[in-house]
Amino acid sequence: MRFLKWLVVVLLLVACGGWFAAKLAIERGADQALAGARAQGMQAEVATLSVGGFPARLDLRATGVKLADPVSGAGWQAPSLRLHAATWAPWVLTAELPPQQVVTLSGQTVALTSDALRVRLTSAPDPDLPLRRLGASAAGLTAQSDLGWQIGFGEIALALTEDPARGPASYALAFDLAPLRPGPAFLAALAGADLPAEAERIEGDIGLRLTAPLNRHSGSLPPLLDAVEIRALDLGWGALTLHAEGGIAADAEGHAEGRILLELRGWDRLPALLVATGTIKPEVAPTIGNFLRAIAAESKDPEVLALPLVMEGGRMSLGPFPLGPAPMLRRPVG
Repeated sequence: MRFLKWLVVVLLLVACGGWFAAKLAIERGADQALAGARAQGMQAEVATLSVGGFPARLDLRATGVKLADPVSGAGWQAPSLRLHAATWAPWVLTAELPPQQVVTLSGQTVALTSDALRVRLTSAPDPDLPLRRLGASAAGLTAQSDLGWQIGFGEIALALTEDPARGPASYALAFDLAPLRPGPAFLAALAGADLPAEAERIEGDIGLRLTAPLNRHSGSLPPLLDAVEIRALDLGWGALTLHAEGGIAADAEGHAEGRILLELRGWDRLPALLVATGTIKPEVAPTIGNFLRAIAAESKDPEVLALPLVMEGGRMSLGPFPLGPAPMLRRPVG
């Protein structure tokens, strides 16, 4: 019995020593990361930084967080940030974000207001620290830009999960973002579309193939998007519903190439929606509406409009309507 007691004491001492060693490593690593960012010309400021949670957790708390890239104009600031992990599984990291944050983009500032916003990153006990799963959830989230637009979400959830069965550097993105509430200005622009104040369904199951896996080397070898497979994408907004399936991949020039089939019910609301989003000018809306009506009249079900979104040769079109250049997925080959 005495041997067992001493064994327990030794194990406790080893565990305590390991916790304090990890605490010092985290503090040193955080300081080095901030210094490294500043050395590269970034703004990286933290008012206070501390590690607690002894003995079961490693709990990093920071206040007065400011991160910004002067070159791109992108930045993020928050009054506080909490990161924590269990001592026996430090590769599962949870971030709890504050109710108020500010995101700076090129040419605008977006204020984020959230309720119970959490992000969980799951890696593995591997030297490369591969991304196994990245999940985020919130009981509510509102974004308001100084350019005048606003958008709000109810309870949301999304996850990016490693999908090795589909090949290296492949991931599955699943999300449920409804209800979505556009801002007053957008709803006013939609006054003639007979749509409710919020979209009640936004769900997606999408496969992503990258040029490199997501791991600790991603900073020096940034993964780029190489292909997208839309297995299911569904929108429900009153009488307007959308279901999309298809896929695109980067061509030799890096442009998206492929075909996505869009099936629209309540398609007569689409012209007003395109005007509200700034996709088309108001004077073009009647012409678009007439085209849609003619296409729907030739289908088996006039209530459902099937339109292919085609990207080919660097150009993009929706059915017979040219939309301009196809999006760039990655750098050209060669």
